[in-house]
Amino acid sequence: GRSSVVGGAGNEGGADRRETEGVVEVSDYLVGGVQHLHAAWGSKCQTVEPLNGPDGKWWTFGNSQEGCFVEPPHQNALIQAVGGALAKTKSHTQVAASDVNSIDKAVPIFRAYDSDALKMLNRVNVHSYGGNARTQLSTLVESAGNEEWLSGYGADDASGRSRSRANVTDLRDSQS
Repeated sequence: GRSSVVGGAGNEGGADRRETEGVVEVSDYLVGGVQHLHAAWGSKCQTVEPLNGPDGKWWTFGNSQEGCFVEPPHQNALIQAVGGALAKTKSHTQVAASDVNSIDKAVPIFRAYDSDALKMLNRVNVHSYGGNARTQLSTLVESAGNEEWLSGYGADDASGRSRSRANVTDLRDSQS
């Protein structure tokens, strides 16, 4: 089967995870996970995603969720490090980023990625919990030669109607 690997953990008080000295260790850990999945179960990961909700300052150490606030300059370093670690192993797995919580926030974050990070990035993952800039994001991502993946949505609606409406909106408005 195919899957993606997501990393992250909150910091004290929701602070930016800016320990640049740990970027190599995080990258090696994630790539090691990809290699283990393949060796142990034959699983081939399409992408590895080192971030989740990096726009959210509410992520704190010990939280029951998996996100972590990371400013765009530090996202650049992490994307580059993961891409470099994957290249060293000659893996076909590619880097995805950054699973921000809002489509509108994804636009300035993607624009903040430098050319070195963009070279390593294959897919832009975004949660559609909020925002309306779907067409703008799709155009921006496509013009950079990347894929886009709407990777998260949530609503307090057990009927599924909200989810269905969101799927239609995401598909319709993400077409360029």
